[in-house]
Amino acid sequence: YYNWGLFFLNRSEYDAAISDLSKAIDLKPLNHFYNARGSAYTQQKKYDFALTDYNKSIELNPTFSGSYYDRARVYAFQKNYTKAIADLSTLIKFDPTHKTAYLYRGRLFNLAKESEKAREDFTQDIKLNPNRIESYEYRAILSFNKKDYFNAMADAEYLLSLDPENYKALFLLTLSYNNLKDTQKAQLHFEKIIKLKEKSPS
Repeated sequence: YYNWGLFFLNRSEYDAAISDLSKAIDLKPLNHFYNARGSAYTQQKKYDFALTDYNKSIELNPTFSGSYYDRARVYAFQKNYTKAIADLSTLIKFDPTHKTAYLYRGRLFNLAKESEKAREDFTQDIKLNPNRIESYEYRAILSFNKKDYFNAMADAEYLLSLDPENYKALFLLTLSYNNLKDTQKAQLHFEKIIKLKEKSPS
């Protein structure tokens, strides 16, 4: 039943997935069975049912990092950023090199208006994933908002080395140079933005 449940879950047939996963749980209540059913409930936006299953998964196996990540997602959907951040922090204790935990927690810190903690998480994510564009973009924007223009520009320049047509990076460089009263360089980067828009007007 568990394998069939995963099969239906991967096919986005959530009612069928829940039915088979429930049968699997009745036969053998293992934590990853609950976690899988919680994922199906999450996809259906039945968050209370999903939280019940993730809680049970964690109760059965307190070191199963997947349930902390998945429960954090539900808390984030409910805009309960404090609980979501707490779950990701627990996950990081168990798995300090998790591929997306720092990025996700950084986003949540940003939503919770804790910009310095967000910037620290994006920096840690960059250490683990040196070419993650999203973390550089977030960190550059946070640096710019703190008027830390040189670090914002450093991240923007690196983004352009990965993608010379990165609008966000060009825009940040334009604004940063303008705020630093370097109008010549600000104009140079603004002209690049105009050329890109002319190249792809959509």
